[in-house]
Amino acid sequence: KGKGAAAIPALQQIAREYRHLQWDKIAGRYLAEAYLSAGKANDALRACEAIIDDDATAAYTGELAPAYWSALLALGRKAKLEAQLEKAAKSGDRFSAGAALTLRGDVILKEGAESNDAAKKALTDGYLLSQAIGGGGSTGPAALGWDPAPAVFASRLTSVG
Repeated sequence: KGKGAAAIPALQQIAREYRHLQWDKIAGRYLAEAYLSAGKANDALRACEAIIDDDATAAYTGELAPAYWSALLALGRKAKLEAQLEKAAKSGDRFSAGAALTLRGDVILKEGAESNDAAKKALTDGYLLSQAIGGGGSTGPAALGWDPAPAVFASRLTSVG
């Protein structure tokens, strides 16, 4: 799927050669995203865990964390995902906390089959909290286009009488 797979060898090399130098996390993020787009969630998880083995905080803060969470979600590792999202929400890092709360909203909405009750819970326990702590500014989730709250509001408002 897509052209991300073409970048995998170069990203593997960058992650390997720049290990422990911060660039490994950025390359690891894009490597995991390339694997995920190619339908290789196990490879994405392995790429993330190789970096997390060196820096446990990368599982819940910084560039790598959202890709790691996506791999966990794709593999159905909900308990581990929820633990990392909780750590991220409490981390004090605006980007990570905002991204974690947004993903929490996505999970709630998906599990609730997008019912009105699930939408309300996703908004209050995920999307709106993410906007309150990290939605503004150039580094928050909204800067990456992660602002589902307006769409959820709009779809629910049109279904109300």
